[in-house]
Amino acid sequence: SATCTSCGVNTYASGTGNDKCSSCGSGSVSVVGSGSCYQCTAGKYATSNANADVSSHMCASCVAGKSSAAGLESCTACGQGEYSGSGAASCTACAAGKYNGGTGAGSCVSCTAGKRSGGGATQCTSCAVGKYVTSSGASSCVACPEGKMASSSGSATCTSCGVNTYASGTGN
Repeated sequence: SATCTSCGVNTYASGTGNDKCSSCGSGSVSVVGSGSCYQCTAGKYATSNANADVSSHMCASCVAGKSSAAGLESCTACGQGEYSGSGAASCTACAAGKYNGGTGAGSCVSCTAGKRSGGGATQCTSCAVGKYVTSSGASSCVACPEGKMASSSGSATCTSCGVNTYASGTGN
């Protein structure tokens, strides 16, 4: 007796009278017996989960530190100065005061006291001599006030001038 065979995973046959199944395109998936393929949405990638009952269940979320546009077979690691949560369509630049020096990060790290960074930074920069910042996660350094100084770069505080010394103006 003649029988028709269901198309396998990630293949399809639309309409009637087909003599073969066609392969789903890159980043698209289908379950056994499908008449069409399903494109994975942004933040997900195509898998070959043969046990799935619905094509959309064959798409898996990108892990934190990776992202994917719609219709891709894999997720891409975020670059330096970027991060992402799980299921992200794109990576986000680190906020000012934070940095990330590696790739594939799920978060950014705050700059320590005495250092600062702009947005999308891969490292923090030490405050210049005469400037300081007391808190972590700073985007800028502050000039020392009159009568105080920061004699080295990366200072978290300014120190008062000693007995019989002075510092006029700011930024000493």
